[in-house]
Amino acid sequence: DRAGHGTLNTNSANAVYSHQFRFTRKFAIDAGLQASLFQKTLDWSKLTFGDMIDEKYGFIYQTNEKQENYHRTYLDFSAGLVAFTPRVFGGIAVHHLRQPNEGIIGTSQLPIKVTLHAGAKFAIGGKNGDVSISPNIIYQRQKDFNQLNFGFYITKAAITGGLWYRTGDAFILLVGIKKGIF
Repeated sequence: DRAGHGTLNTNSANAVYSHQFRFTRKFAIDAGLQASLFQKTLDWSKLTFGDMIDEKYGFIYQTNEKQENYHRTYLDFSAGLVAFTPRVFGGIAVHHLRQPNEGIIGTSQLPIKVTLHAGAKFAIGGKNGDVSISPNIIYQRQKDFNQLNFGFYITKAAITGGLWYRTGDAFILLVGIKKGIF
């Protein structure tokens, strides 16, 4: 990720492992683990400071700020579970288990993020029972931030449409086509 025209750059490498635990023909739990390595760099040469400004001519001075190329490398871990049957599912994901310090200048501890989700799928008709509705809900919390999304999908054969609401500020519209495993 290159933010601010390359002022703040983030590179990451992730390794993900998942395993399915099948308890019956119709009930299973998928578990997943993720290890992530992040490297963030700040290019001070692309920043501007108040002491560089002349009130008449603009940016003409050199700053007295100590200019260094700061970087931070850190390791992070995440884990999640989803339990499902052919009709209902629910799960939890927990990110930033180490609560790493991602600050480049000083300390900025990344708080744990928890995501809970659940949904169901109900056949509602069609010639071959190929029309279904799927209500879903997602709740996320990270420190003092909370987000609740709820909505539904309607599927007829290969066509899916959906409408979601993110409480307080947004509607989300989805249209999709399913072909084979895609």
